[in-house]
Amino acid sequence: MAAPEPPRAPRAGMPPHIHQLGGAVNLHVDLSTSQLDAFHRKHRTPHWAGAFASDQLPANPTGKCLISNYDPSSKGGSHWIAMDFRGGEGKYFDSFAFSPDGADNILHDETSFGAYMRAHSPGGVFSSNTHELQCRGDDQCGVYASYFLLHGLPSANKPAWASLMRGACKARDIAVQTWWDRGGAGLATF
Repeated sequence: MAAPEPPRAPRAGMPPHIHQLGGAVNLHVDLSTSQLDAFHRKHRTPHWAGAFASDQLPANPTGKCLISNYDPSSKGGSHWIAMDFRGGEGKYFDSFAFSPDGADNILHDETSFGAYMRAHSPGGVFSSNTHELQCRGDDQCGVYASYFLLHGLPSANKPAWASLMRGACKARDIAVQTWWDRGGAGLATF
């Protein structure tokens, strides 16, 4: 079996986080809690609580929004999701459209996200996105989570999401990453 092909240098004009592997383009941007926090502070995201490991969620997120990693603080990080408790309702966002299940076992990581959402959402009820946005193997989860906190749950009827809802997976990842690279200005469009 041949060794995997190393990533090629970005094509001319391609941002440095976009790598070509064989015929496919792969996006790899690992965001830290401090990068996510700095982004949302810069944008003055209303009622921003912060970015957290799954075992360090704030005790009272009522009226706030946050981003959390599936991994606890003892691990290096795996996947970012967002929770929004602003406006008297609970909203959960995962770029793969995974909703926390009763066992709170998502992608083989045990989290308390389902229990946390139920505990802090009015009546224990919360909504979540059902449209998978991110390509498997790409790392835009923190970027998508940030986009959600600024533009709400994905809907083809919302101008902020319309282009992302109809585009191909890779085009969506590139569009949302370009939005992040522009400092979060405007909307993610093709």
